[in-house]
Amino acid sequence: MLKPSWSIGEKPAAHVGLQAADAASSRGSSTEEGGSRWVQNSLSGILACFYGGFGPILGHFGNVVLYSSYVVLIVLTLLCWRVHPRLSGQNSLVFSPYLLFFCTFSLWIAAVSFLTVAPYSDIGQIISDVIKAGLLWLAMIAMITSAQNVRRLVSAIMVVVCLNGLVSGLERQFPFANVVIHQVTLSAGANVERLTAISRATGFYNNPNVAAQSFLFAILLAPWAPRWLGWLGGISAAGGILLSESRQGAYLMILCGLAYLAYQASSYAKRSKSAGAAAIILSGALIVGLFASSYDVMASGDQPIEGSRNRLFQAEEGARNRGSVGAVGLAKAEDSPWYGYGAYSFRDSDLVKYGNRRGEHGSHNIYLTIWGEAGLPMLVAYLTMMTFSFRRMSKLRVVDRRTRTLNALMWWCFIAIGVTWHGQFGEVTGLMFAGLSFLIPRYACNMTINMEKLESPLA
Repeated sequence: MLKPSWSIGEKPAAHVGLQAADAASSRGSSTEEGGSRWVQNSLSGILACFYGGFGPILGHFGNVVLYSSYVVLIVLTLLCWRVHPRLSGQNSLVFSPYLLFFCTFSLWIAAVSFLTVAPYSDIGQIISDVIKAGLLWLAMIAMITSAQNVRRLVSAIMVVVCLNGLVSGLERQFPFANVVIHQVTLSAGANVERLTAISRATGFYNNPNVAAQSFLFAILLAPWAPRWLGWLGGISAAGGILLSESRQGAYLMILCGLAYLAYQASSYAKRSKSAGAAAIILSGALIVGLFASSYDVMASGDQPIEGSRNRLFQAEEGARNRGSVGAVGLAKAEDSPWYGYGAYSFRDSDLVKYGNRRGEHGSHNIYLTIWGEAGLPMLVAYLTMMTFSFRRMSKLRVVDRRTRTLNALMWWCFIAIGVTWHGQFGEVTGLMFAGLSFLIPRYACNMTINMEKLESPLA
């Protein structure tokens, strides 16, 4: 009698082979998943470093280091795109209105500069800005493809924000730290006397207003980080805004706080009228206390002692205040031809390059910048694009009012920042603000479904 080739308790060779194949496939998939996590974590770390103002530090070590970081960014972007090609393609469609306008605007101002001013005078800078914007936006489009990736990126940004907050505190406590940081991030030949006189903390941004705007966006992103990291990053960002002495940053932070407290108060009011009233009273007391504590002791002669909190609630005077700069920019924009003055005519501070056609410090207004450099029709196109994109964002299916409030605040701040800043199309932080505003709300809506798993610092 023929015996089977395998006895009782043993499995046929074919079955063993299938199990081995399944185990190998499982190990391969886990390895692939681990590799994709490594790529996404690396890409989120690099984007967070650019968000934190570390780009100039790379340039300080030479162009080789800076360009090598761009190569790494490109490789990680391509690898990350392969992980979720369909979602990355959908992100491209979501961001396409802003990208299309940016490309049209860049080509237009390049053509105007080439035909009316000095040929090739700004072509190199325009190409540099377009490449920089394209690399950052493609990386964000490939990275922000799921709620978990949003959490990865925001967590990395919170770490960088905490570091910037710590550096800002050191700058205020030890004024000479300002000199050291600026020499590292700018050049070894920085003006030591000027930097020592600077009392406004900037972190690694080299600009207190840009620092405040980055801190402000970090506060709005904090709910999507792990609970402890979100709280730590939010507190560091709030402290950084106050240390930067940026009026716009402080006012927007207060207004965002009021809006969120109003949401919380209305939520409590639905559960208990007494709880809602108590929340409103407490919020009002906190705001009054903030304003009251923001004034230093008055010195003799009713002159306030210099201090960061004192500056936040003083009106600017002289030709450098935002009102005067904006008035000059508006007058120059009204005098501009329908096609504009060309590239960087409302962003640079040089009065000789294009003649006396702008303010001493640029327009400090992205809307006047678009009008003055590319003409009124381009400004109308920009406002139309932003209105269309905001309406599309507001129609997203949001699970709760809290997420809808945070998404709206992020967009509102992005729009409001443009009133006193013209760096949205050239500064790394401005480019990242656009990407975050367009892409985060789409996946933040999905995060509320699993809010218990994805803990929020503001829950």
